[in-house]
Amino acid sequence: MTHRTLALSALVSPLVLSFASPVLASPYDVQSANSAVLQDQGDERLSQFTPRTTNRDDKIDYSIWGVALKSMVIGLGPSTRQGARRPDGYLGTRIFRGHKSRLRLEGSRIAYSFFNDDVTASLTEYRQDLERVGTDLDIPSLSRNEQLAYWLNLHNVAMIEQIAVNYPQVIPSEIEIDGALLDEARFLEVDGTKLSLRDIRERIVYPNWSDPRVIYGFFRGDIGGPMIQPEEFNARNLDFMLSDNAVEFINSLRGTERRGKTLHVSKLYEEAAQFYFPDLQNDLKPHLAEFAEEEVTQHLEKSDFIRPTIYEDDIADLARGQKQPVLAILAGGRTRYPPNLVRFLGERQKKFQELRIDGTPVWTIRLIPMDLPGQPSTIPEIE
Repeated sequence: MTHRTLALSALVSPLVLSFASPVLASPYDVQSANSAVLQDQGDERLSQFTPRTTNRDDKIDYSIWGVALKSMVIGLGPSTRQGARRPDGYLGTRIFRGHKSRLRLEGSRIAYSFFNDDVTASLTEYRQDLERVGTDLDIPSLSRNEQLAYWLNLHNVAMIEQIAVNYPQVIPSEIEIDGALLDEARFLEVDGTKLSLRDIRERIVYPNWSDPRVIYGFFRGDIGGPMIQPEEFNARNLDFMLSDNAVEFINSLRGTERRGKTLHVSKLYEEAAQFYFPDLQNDLKPHLAEFAEEEVTQHLEKSDFIRPTIYEDDIADLARGQKQPVLAILAGGRTRYPPNLVRFLGERQKKFQELRIDGTPVWTIRLIPMDLPGQPSTIPEIE
């Protein structure tokens, strides 16, 4: 058994020093693809990444990436299914900076505002480390969970890295790399093959994994997509993390909202339809029902039509891509934060207080079973 530990020491230390403590010490304690386009030579080009059946038991250790995620991810707790009201402008003015979307208090956020050049460079270094591991290690010969964890982590690291490189940016999907949009740019290279983020999702993972929960493992960098958790994917936690993300997304306004007899859903379901929901009107409801909580279950029962119309493409950060001086040290050692961050973190804290009053857990505790030596594995493989 081989354990590959990826170097990330250069990333973790700057992240912890740069923004983990300031955020916690705040005053508040705190696209869709065209299906016809996919049937091209790209499928044959990426056929080398089709999973194979082998007895290899190699494992990749992403734990240092998990440490970094704990420093950069700001969780917003479960959705209240109440859209956030439009915030007021600054006192005495109509000037407003920061997020104003009604979905701004759902999912999770990356604290890009606190990144410095060292953090961004370390993200690039780690992304390149992952590419080298994918070249040195025969990824398609690993267990299916090891393969899936690799592709999810590579995709999400690259997404966060490129947004950091181009920050501040309001809409991540409009970032360009060498003239191509972020999702289409083939800036990744694994085992001699150039890859885009869309390649990983729609030409490697979706065609080779039949479980639609994989949709929720890909961080899109914007508010409208699935959240990213402060934890790395690995072969042991995939089943739990994908289910957690599915529950959060489906029961949020980013995932589902009923208006009359029509159930409006995320445009991401339209993107993945050819792989998991070929008859969207009939195939999607059973999937949603599997993870729906009481309110969404009622919406499913009372709706006759499905329309994929929901998406918010604003960046999933704390400041809506508006880079201001992060903080100022005042006389006496007091710290002053930009108003847009103070307001957003204040809204987050107020939401948590309301959830606690309602008796809704803000966080969940997950117990992952341990495999005993000499006993068959109890960790389910994602098919």
